[in-house]
Amino acid sequence: MHLLHALGISQLAIIQFLIFVFIFTFLTYGVFTPYFKALMEREKRTVGGEALAEEYQQKTIELSTEYQNQARAINTQIQEIFQRNRNEANAAYDRVVGAAREEASQMIEKNRAQISQAVGAAQNDLRGQTTAVALAITNKLLGK
Repeated sequence: MHLLHALGISQLAIIQFLIFVFIFTFLTYGVFTPYFKALMEREKRTVGGEALAEEYQQKTIELSTEYQNQARAINTQIQEIFQRNRNEANAAYDRVVGAAREEASQMIEKNRAQISQAVGAAQNDLRGQTTAVALAITNKLLGK
């Protein structure tokens, strides 16, 4: 101890050094080692989880792309079906309207012919009655 006093080191410094060594040893083996082991175990589990998460992310991207492609294909099919049905409906509309126009045209021609015949018959009747009407007017005017 004499040597330590000669160097200027007191007993308090030795006690503090021993406390430091004891606390350092306790913290190293009692706290830091179990914590480090738990950390390493967690990293081992996480590494596998990260790979699994990346795999799931990749599968999600693939499925999303596949879904989009299928949705586009179905949308294209729906548009084709819609366009085909629309064209068929337009063709049926044109046929029906064309038939109705043709029928209306025939009815108009038939009615014109009937009207022409009626006008002709009325003119013939009027021609036949012209003499009788003229005679009746003359007789009335003459007072007979």
